Amino acid sequence: MRLLIKKNDLSALLSSIIIGTSWALATPIIAGRAASEPVLDPRSDMDNNSNLVKRQSNLNVKYCEHIEWGAPCTLHFGALSTCHNLETSTRNKISSYENRDASRTCCRWYDNLNCAGGYTEVVSDNNLHDAGGVWHDRIESFKCVGRVQVPWTGQYVCGWWTCHA
Repeated sequence: MRLLIKKNDLSALLSSIIIGTSWALATPIIAGRAASEPVLDPRSDMDNNSNLVKRQSNLNVKYCEHIEWGAPCTLHFGALSTCHNLETSTRNKISSYENRDASRTCCRWYDNLNCAGGYTEVVSDNNLHDAGGVWHDRIESFKCVGRVQVPWTGQYVCGWWTCHA
């Protein structure tokens, strides 16, 4: 959780130091603001249509129906370590894909629903027709995990310990 304190909130912050409450309002205070008051970080991504802060997501992948990122494409945001089935309209139609946060995550792309069956761990492929077209129009689901650093080597590996940076 990231908290922001504006300069003019100093008096409210000082009044909240004692037992974490505002004496005037008798409400819990978080960093000088009442707990019910929203604190928005102006540096975070905003949804232009609703001005609501997007939920933090740990996964950022893109997949497209045609080679070279040809439309229609889908940007998918979601949780790590969770299997994501492709929408019915895109299953077995993917010709290019990429993990857009490959420095922090690794993804497996599966040929069956529920992350079952064969898989590939290629970070990005703009033409699944290449290499004999083995993965062209075959992907049905994917799962991404975070990279972790191995202390004794300093290398980053994927959470399933097979994909190395």
